[in-house]
Amino acid sequence: MGRWVIAAVCIFLAVLFSLSVSAGAVPVSSADSPAETARPSVNGALHVEGTSLADASGNAVQLRGVSTHGLTWFPEYVDPSLFRQISEDWSCNLIRLAMYSELYCGEEREESLALMRKGIDAAIEADMYVLVDWHILNDSDPNQHTEEAAAFFGLISEEYASTPNLIYEICNEPNGDTDWGDVLRYAREVIPVIRRNAPEAVVVVGTPEYDRNLGGPALRPLPFGNVMVVLHFYAATHGEGLMGELSAAVETGGSILPPPRSGSPISGSTKSATRYQS
Repeated sequence: MGRWVIAAVCIFLAVLFSLSVSAGAVPVSSADSPAETARPSVNGALHVEGTSLADASGNAVQLRGVSTHGLTWFPEYVDPSLFRQISEDWSCNLIRLAMYSELYCGEEREESLALMRKGIDAAIEADMYVLVDWHILNDSDPNQHTEEAAAFFGLISEEYASTPNLIYEICNEPNGDTDWGDVLRYAREVIPVIRRNAPEAVVVVGTPEYDRNLGGPALRPLPFGNVMVVLHFYAATHGEGLMGELSAAVETGGSILPPPRSGSPISGSTKSATRYQS
């Protein structure tokens, strides 16, 4: 298959940061050195060590990559040759597979699951880490589909239990009236299911207000190791206000993985804010 012109794959805009679950955590051994752009074949399974994301040897690592749009909306882009191009030509080591929970729990379960498996296998073949994304949107509160989510993550974590590539995002962008207490209650149900099959896997947990409210996890951290919470930052929309919240979270023990990269508005228009680009 020839080279692709990539139109429907959007830049991975999430800023991931981990909150230490215990005081006085020891930083990774290479904290004073530049983070390595990790590859599963070289760096192995990732884990949260102190407040940093580290590889199997304890070296700080960097993830950079792209996200799909809804898997069932653009299934043609879940393609092994495209994933190889992203990995090799763009030097990406991460792809997020955005599977909309509302569609999975509705009429597109089989198609969603098939595309998720295809995407995971393509990411493994391309030597990338893969973020398995239970993508909340119109369903707002992840507790609407706790049973289905637990079954899904149980299935995937069992099938890929020995694979170092997988990172699990159990609820992307909770919104509406959903608060951190709701997310915490959901996480307490779903994370143990993953842990039964993949006890050391990194789990990513969304925060309220479309991944923009860090107050809850700072005050009430998740009671699990190897977890990260998420902040989405769009520079042309969020500006100094959200940067201030991010800085405050970092001061309480958080670390940013990777730094903010989106200069666009949250709408996805072409306007940009160059101040935060790097």
